[in-house]
Amino acid sequence: AIVAADVIRSSVLARENVLVIGGNHTGKSTLLNAILIDLPEVQFIAIIGYHVELSCSKPRVAYFQTRPANV
Repeated sequence: AIVAADVIRSSVLARENVLVIGGNHTGKSTLLNAILIDLPEVQFIAIIGYHVELSCSKPRVAYFQTRPANV
């Protein structure tokens, strides 16, 4: 049987976009850290979040932090 980790790993290695969303304290950062381990060094990574919690040691990483609208 195919487990979720295999599906995610295959998607990442196939260079498909992977969106990880969820509520507070649901394991998003833990899951993303596990995904980042398998990424090749040449892969570009964009990390977007309200509070950027992830720190990635890969060479090609861009961090984007969201903010409230100017209204």
